[in-house]
Amino acid sequence: MIPPSIPTHPAGELSPHRRSRGLGRVLFVLLTGLSIALPGSSAATINSTTPYLNGANIPWKNFGMDFGTHPQWGAGYDPAWWNAAFANMKAYGLNGARIWVHCDGRASPEFDAAGDVIGLDANFIPNLTDMLDKAGTHGIKVQLCLWSFDMLNRNKRARGGMHASLITNPAHRSNYITRALNPMLDAIKDKPALAVIEVINEPEWGIAETPAETVQSVTLAQMRAFVAAIAAAVHAKSTRLNVTVGSASAKWSTDNGLDATEGDWWAGLGLDHREIHYYEWMIGATWNFSPFHPGHTPTYYGWTVPAVIGEFGGNGDAPYNNVGAQMEAAWTNGYAGHMPWTYAGVDGNGSFEDFKAAALSFAQNHLGF
Repeated sequence: MIPPSIPTHPAGELSPHRRSRGLGRVLFVLLTGLSIALPGSSAATINSTTPYLNGANIPWKNFGMDFGTHPQWGAGYDPAWWNAAFANMKAYGLNGARIWVHCDGRASPEFDAAGDVIGLDANFIPNLTDMLDKAGTHGIKVQLCLWSFDMLNRNKRARGGMHASLITNPAHRSNYITRALNPMLDAIKDKPALAVIEVINEPEWGIAETPAETVQSVTLAQMRAFVAAIAAAVHAKSTRLNVTVGSASAKWSTDNGLDATEGDWWAGLGLDHREIHYYEWMIGATWNFSPFHPGHTPTYYGWTVPAVIGEFGGNGDAPYNNVGAQMEAAWTNGYAGHMPWTYAGVDGNGSFEDFKAAALSFAQNHLGF
């Protein structure tokens, strides 16, 4: 049992979604069955083409509006901005990007009055395919994060959130897969830049057992069923793409019984690799959920698939003295990649200016850049 003094997350509203240093954000890696890289090695790859992931969260330019058309504010896709972002990342040795798609559902997919998905608007797939083509031009592998826990919050002004029925109602979940996910996958699954589909970012914040920090909440069983259904749908369309979940913390992602962790909520769901996030609240007097801590390797957590540290502050997180030290610790501990938050500087946890020099140094030291 976790002592009640352990925070579930720090308070704060730092961007269009509820986020703080304790609410993390994603990326990639290997196909199931490949071995985890030994500490200090560069054996880990994505789809046999991309080396160790020296990536970054972009994760959006316009939250929830980068792809598709908002019913009130119109289209939000900015092709020149995305092209420049990928070019900047490549110039500093980054080879991957975690990018959010629906976010809270404000612009995609399309819903009826009952909250059932009816399809995708005419701009959505062209926007998404153009972005992936631009990423491919600059040698950036992409992880698309479909949803965030923000789908369970309410943003009346933006017409976002309150979509728990996609998780709790099997018919609504099936219609999302049939009417939105499958058409999307048919259009993009063979794009060379696309490597990973992430079902949902930090689902723990919307789960009743956490306890939930969102307006709506769902049970752990319901969220697991949602993740499993999306994973199965992606695998049915492609044997090339990895599927993962952006777990908020190792706290909910291991059964090793150590460090005050609570259990492995994402086992047995068909995930091809593991992803966990780190922010400074995750180390305390009686708990330690840090993947950067010496010895906290994927094997330590009991995973039999590769693992990526999908989020950590781009301007550093205590007790680590700088973001470059965190990158080196991820490499030493045998992870398959790391992704600081964020390229776009969407909140107080850092921007590209904070970590680009460290990313370049890492690429030069370890990846032959």
